[in-house]
Amino acid sequence: MRIAYLQWLFLNLGVAKAVLLRSNFTLGNDSWWEHFQAYSDTKHLNEEWITSEATNEEGAKIYGAQWRLSQGRLRGSEWDKGLLVRTSNVAAMIGHVLETPINVLETDTLVVQYEVKVENSLTCGGAFIKLMSNLVDVEALENYLPDTKGVEIVFGPDYCAPETNGVQFAVNKVHKITNRSELKYLQETPLSRFTDTSQSHLYTLIIDGSTQSFEILIDGKTAMAREHIEDKKKVSFKPPIAPPLTIPDFSVTKPYDWDDRLRIADPEIVKPDDWNEQEPLMIPDPNSAKPLGWNSSIPLYILDHEAQKPSWWEESKHGEWIPPMIKNPLCTAEHRCNAWMPKFVKNPKHKGAWKRSAVINPNYMGEWHPPEIENPLYYEETHPLRIENEINGVILEFWSGSPNMLISNIYVGKNVTEAKIIGNKTWVMRDRVFRGLDDPTGRKFMNNRLGNLQATLQNERESPNPFDRIIDCMLQQFPKYLFTAVVMLLATLILYYVLLT
Repeated sequence: MRIAYLQWLFLNLGVAKAVLLRSNFTLGNDSWWEHFQAYSDTKHLNEEWITSEATNEEGAKIYGAQWRLSQGRLRGSEWDKGLLVRTSNVAAMIGHVLETPINVLETDTLVVQYEVKVENSLTCGGAFIKLMSNLVDVEALENYLPDTKGVEIVFGPDYCAPETNGVQFAVNKVHKITNRSELKYLQETPLSRFTDTSQSHLYTLIIDGSTQSFEILIDGKTAMAREHIEDKKKVSFKPPIAPPLTIPDFSVTKPYDWDDRLRIADPEIVKPDDWNEQEPLMIPDPNSAKPLGWNSSIPLYILDHEAQKPSWWEESKHGEWIPPMIKNPLCTAEHRCNAWMPKFVKNPKHKGAWKRSAVINPNYMGEWHPPEIENPLYYEETHPLRIENEINGVILEFWSGSPNMLISNIYVGKNVTEAKIIGNKTWVMRDRVFRGLDDPTGRKFMNNRLGNLQATLQNERESPNPFDRIIDCMLQQFPKYLFTAVVMLLATLILYYVLLT
């Protein structure tokens, strides 16, 4: 009987835990999720999300885009609020100071994820998110200028036909010798899918500090994954993440006798004796004759002797008055006048400037390069994707190429499972509705998936001791689900009483 009681007890605890896991999960202390559900209107939003008031030399605002809180445009999920960019073809910027900064250690994982919905056609624009380390307060946002200072990560879709179409990724690195910060941009990028206006898209960046690898996902599917970031042949950043081992010695100049001409004029060819370079390209047609009745002595234009000097004309001020010219009435279609010129034809004797044909230079020594020397600023970069500074703010900054573009569900944290849960609660729900999969079977499938993900998250946070896990779960969730816990406890006591009697 005692065995049956224990089985029933753990069954009830398992049921309780499953109920708890299906509820809204709690983010870790080093995670941040902005779903915009807590804001009642745009005025409320602007208390936390700040735009820059910086101006250019002419006194105009650098960032002219207007933002507002939007609700209902993200259909298919209860998480339907977001930031809406109202204007297009202007620079856009808005930012938020994190209440709790995120410190990413060398071996930590950093996850950046957010949702973008483009409603109108787009020809050139982006939707970048920047993780900042110098946003100490709201004033820093109000005075923000388009600069790379304090930017730790740049991530997001970028499209400008026909040259650009990719998901950009850049990481800030501090040179260990010069202490100079510089953003390193990934050169090979996955296609952005940014022009798709049919539904929203979910962009995710995962940086694994333990393996120094990164992964870019679009709509939950891997678009690019790279390891061995230190290997320049496999992953290319510009400028390179690590300085080169050797550099050109620019103090050395090219030798005067270095022949870098690949082709030269053939010295064995001689100009023909009958080649006359003076013959013009066009000559008067020798077969052309002046038409009959053409009188070259009669001018084409003559003075108009019937014209009278204007009454206001004063020769002391305006000089001698001369009548205007008119066409000579003696010149008609039948009786041409003025000088006659024959038409021009191509000169059959013209050959142009004589040039020798080119041949391969037998003395060609190749393209000259200065010799390589050891780089005095070289150092070995063992953690190429390390986040250099603590993240204390988030900025959305880009060229707004489409009006009514929506951004929502921004996640910055150190847990991949948390990002997956958020993605499933928001974007995946919308995607399933879009694809017509929002039926009882589909909803059951999604509930099971969320339950498994939240169970995985719970296991990641729990102690390996099973009894500690049970206690932690009950302590964390007891205030929210007191009624469920009491009912299960009463059921257990009743069963125990029945078994004893």
